[in-house]
Amino acid sequence: MGQAETADIFFDLPEALIDELLSQCGTVSESLSRSFVTLNQEKENIREQLRKKDLLHRDSDVSSFPMNPTSCGIDGSYAVERLLSTDLAVAAAVAVEGLTPPTETRFWAQPKHHCIVKAVPHYNATSWVLRAIMMCMEMDLATKAPHDVIMLDGSMTTPLIYINQALNEVEESPSELSEILLDQIDVTVESVKTIIQDSRSDKIFVAAPKYTTQKELSDLLGLSGTRTGDYFPLSWSLANT
Repeated sequence: MGQAETADIFFDLPEALIDELLSQCGTVSESLSRSFVTLNQEKENIREQLRKKDLLHRDSDVSSFPMNPTSCGIDGSYAVERLLSTDLAVAAAVAVEGLTPPTETRFWAQPKHHCIVKAVPHYNATSWVLRAIMMCMEMDLATKAPHDVIMLDGSMTTPLIYINQALNEVEESPSELSEILLDQIDVTVESVKTIIQDSRSDKIFVAAPKYTTQKELSDLLGLSGTRTGDYFPLSWSLANT
């Protein structure tokens, strides 16, 4: 990024604010660096403990892959912009395909994304219902993906948790959104069942949460309450199998 582009970003902000924000970046970077160093130092020890507890396996141990499996990742996002007289509600989910062997003949028809944009009245439950709609979109893309490995953002229980929260508040949400959620809920439940049951040995759904509030692995390995435990999420072992 050139100096002119950088200057344009901060053009309308008070100079004192920019100076103070930049002055605090050094401390933040040092803290992040320490956490990465700690994890790197403990990595082999943690992996060995996971192996001994039978929680870490090679992919060949849990399923039969083709020689060159195809893959994709599913992710989504949502936002509520609260305006003066209404809310702008936006949600989207997208599937990004990974490397595909030249010999691959399967074709994934469009669309590889879903999205909605709605102007809705003010409701406290708008965010919850919108988040559940986003999860419905993600589950639909995941089950329709013609790939060997499908990566999901979040744990296997994340869709159920978010959708259950939204259904409990659906009557206190804008009708424009609640109708979308209720129309999709049956299909989404079937999609979630397909992912959780995972009856096909040639197709794997991988849940990769950034972290979980339960900190299951940190507790199991006796790392909770330590600096290492603070930065040791459930997905860490999954990402390094």
